[in-house]
Amino acid sequence: MRQNKLIRIGVTGGMGAGKSTVAGYLEEAGLLVIDADMVSRDVMELYPEVHDYIRKTYGEEYFLPNGDLDRRRFGRRVFPDPQALAEYEAVIMPFIVGEIKERFDYIDDATEDEYAVLDAPLLFAVRDFDVFDISITVEMPRELQIERAMERDSLTRTEVEDRLNRQMSREQREALADYVIINDGSLEELKDKTLAVFELIKQRGMNGR
Repeated sequence: MRQNKLIRIGVTGGMGAGKSTVAGYLEEAGLLVIDADMVSRDVMELYPEVHDYIRKTYGEEYFLPNGDLDRRRFGRRVFPDPQALAEYEAVIMPFIVGEIKERFDYIDDATEDEYAVLDAPLLFAVRDFDVFDISITVEMPRELQIERAMERDSLTRTEVEDRLNRQMSREQREALADYVIINDGSLEELKDKTLAVFELIKQRGMNGR
């Protein structure tokens, strides 16, 4: 069993729902944040096995002239294909989980912090790997979510809906999460909701999830 003192708060949510904004508000409150998307980019640099797998499976065409993965093009290749996506995640996920744990351990050893945050779109996909203690999901009305994701990622409506349909559903995330934040108002309201949830976490601790 983990003996560390650090309480790791995982923040997730549907595409475009505002999870990274919530993680940002927690960072403003003084918590260190680990961005799972950034970790996945770092894994590409640290573990050549991932690039080797992509090259062997899909070819050189998914890489930029400087050798970096063309993430947008590769995403458009694997996201619509459940089998391809599952196979890719099986390759990269162990490396991502290992890096996240190392970063939490560093925070635990090098700071006096009681809490730290993991901003992760696939948080519940790794719930059996002991990478978080408490979970928050950020949810938004679907139509607004689609509009935001289209604008943010320069995707078509069809592409956004396809990705949303392949994600864990809102109902599933809410059932798994310890706390739910509904992002249906202003940024100021979202900040207030975020800080209120953090206050609850501090009051309840690990025993009041």
